[in-house]
Amino acid sequence: MCWNYPESMITLQKTEGNLKTNQESDSEFVQWIEISNQISSLDQHTLFGCTYVPPEFSKYSSDESFIEIEEELLIFSQGIKNIVIVGDFNARTSSLKDYVDDDINLQEILQIEEDIINDNTSSYSILKENNILQRFNKDTGRVNKYGTKLLDFCKRCNLFIANGRLFSDNGIGHTTCKDASMVDYLLLSPNSFNITTDFEIIDFNPMFSDVHNRVHFTMKIDNDNHQKNLTFNQKVDQHVRWRSDKTNEFIQEINDDPNNSLNELNIMLNKMNENTQVASFIKKLNNLL
Repeated sequence: MCWNYPESMITLQKTEGNLKTNQESDSEFVQWIEISNQISSLDQHTLFGCTYVPPEFSKYSSDESFIEIEEELLIFSQGIKNIVIVGDFNARTSSLKDYVDDDINLQEILQIEEDIINDNTSSYSILKENNILQRFNKDTGRVNKYGTKLLDFCKRCNLFIANGRLFSDNGIGHTTCKDASMVDYLLLSPNSFNITTDFEIIDFNPMFSDVHNRVHFTMKIDNDNHQKNLTFNQKVDQHVRWRSDKTNEFIQEINDDPNNSLNELNIMLNKMNENTQVASFIKKLNNLL
């Protein structure tokens, strides 16, 4: 599965058996999509979120935006470890940490519950083992209020910023807006690092956005068995070879038009501007030929 933000979004509608589910969101700042493991190669479901948080000084800004996103994440992510959130947070984070340092002594002093300590230690280890603990960012400007909120959101929800860490953006941290700031992010849960196969910030193109670069990422969630079944059941196209010895017979068939097919095609062609039935026209033409 390949996503590009902001110029396109994948929308998965409900199908029989709830194989694909559109999660109903009450928030104006995020849309959720859950992909069942029945149509993927993963052991668990995968939760995708696409966000837009208006700039903090605009008339549409809301200090509750990050709280709303977090509350819905807690609801929709129950029992799900593969979590992916992408979007424009209008948050400038510089290269500040999006994780809590693995300080066992401090955790014991604060009497943090053991399961939380284990989760944090495991997540910290994933970053450290893959040598992506440090996050890079070309946007070294002032961290704004939403930047602080985003970093706190990541720490509380055990999510990590992919920008400046993965693939072609590793060690760079390209800006995503006006070639000056990083405000568009891909956030991943620890488990999602294993299924992410590509990440990059694509050069700005005015055809796709007013001022934003595209955030491109690819995830490996295909179900090989499902794909094989689909391929096996697909109709194989049969290519008919032209036989020159049948030329006269073909011409005679066209001239006779026993099924009145040419007349029907002519009527359809005349009505094409009024009611575009291109698919039906092509099908009838193929049947005739």
